[in-house]
Amino acid sequence: MASIALALPLTVLLPGLVAGCGDDTVDPGAASSPTTPETTPATTPATPAPASLDGRTFLSTGSAGFEFVDGTVVRIEFRDDSTFSASAGCNLLGGAYRIDGDTLRIDGGLEMTEMGCEQALMEQDTRLADLLMAGPIVALDGDALVLTAGDASITFLDRVVADPDLPIEGTVWTLTTVIDGDAASSIPMDATSTLTFVNGADAADGTVVVETGCNSGSGTVSIGEGTITFEPLGLTKMACEQPLMALEMSVLSVLAGDVTFEIEAGSLTITSSSGTAGLQYTALDD
Repeated sequence: MASIALALPLTVLLPGLVAGCGDDTVDPGAASSPTTPETTPATTPATPAPASLDGRTFLSTGSAGFEFVDGTVVRIEFRDDSTFSASAGCNLLGGAYRIDGDTLRIDGGLEMTEMGCEQALMEQDTRLADLLMAGPIVALDGDALVLTAGDASITFLDRVVADPDLPIEGTVWTLTTVIDGDAASSIPMDATSTLTFVNGADAADGTVVVETGCNSGSGTVSIGEGTITFEPLGLTKMACEQPLMALEMSVLSVLAGDVTFEIEAGSLTITSSSGTAGLQYTALDD
């Protein structure tokens, strides 16, 4: 399994780096779905004075004067500690923020990771930084948010509405990443490792069906509010190639005893009782 770093280096974008939110050098996005915004005129909500944005995450649904790279979505998360993060398909932007009247202010400069991506995506990162550093006007009406700077604006919808959390039960979750301390590893290309919880999340004695990447089986689970208790799993006893056996060991080391879990949209993260290991799953498309 190839290791990838969870943490990425950050550099500060100085205000002088940002200019021209309406750059037309990026191919426009045309798909229309909760995760692929249309480039359409953004309508400002009726309530210009923003309520608190703390603890909320928004996904872009449209824009005016800001053209999206095809298939990309702008995501912006406002945290309870007055910091935020934003992404537009390549790098992660972030910093401290405050609302000054109806204006979003970035305090202390804007940080951005230094990943190399396709040129169009990197240009979109810069244009998003332009808009954020320009002191955009914030208009929030319920679940709809609009950020406007000059002739450029982006319309957002609360992530919970735009891309709701899937239920843990009845969803086929396929493993994508194994977490070990501060490192994350993708699974072998030829491996399939899944979880399916049945009988309902509130059942005292539910069942989980497991594919580890090598063997398969099932076991009894109790699912609570953000917690799962795994009883010992009954599995087949096939011998597999070493990478698949290693994957199985990683899976079984997490799916044991009391663990915690978190679901965001179609992503499930399970963390071991020790807090040092974890598994990241994605909902398997029908």
